Amino acid sequence: MAEQSGKLVLRCPRLGGEVHLTYCLRESAGRPCIRTLQCWHAVPQVCERLMKRLPEDEIRRLMEPVPRDRMSVILDAAEQGKRR
Repeated sequence: MAEQSGKLVLRCPRLGGEVHLTYCLRESAGRPCIRTLQCWHAVPQVCERLMKRLPEDEIRRLMEPVPRDRMSVILDAAEQGKRR
């Protein structure tokens, strides 16, 4: 995680590049990205802030198991293709 011009930035595993926290909080049609808590877990003030500001249903959605990343799905499909 880095801080650029007062904004928190980290590498997004979904996009493969750096993104600001503000992007993570509005990524999914104005809702937080499903991976927000997983990605920002190393920054306690971010997690605390989210828990205080988000409605309970959003918190539950963010705490559900995170879907596998795209690369894992692709590699599994390639492996299954080899077996056939």
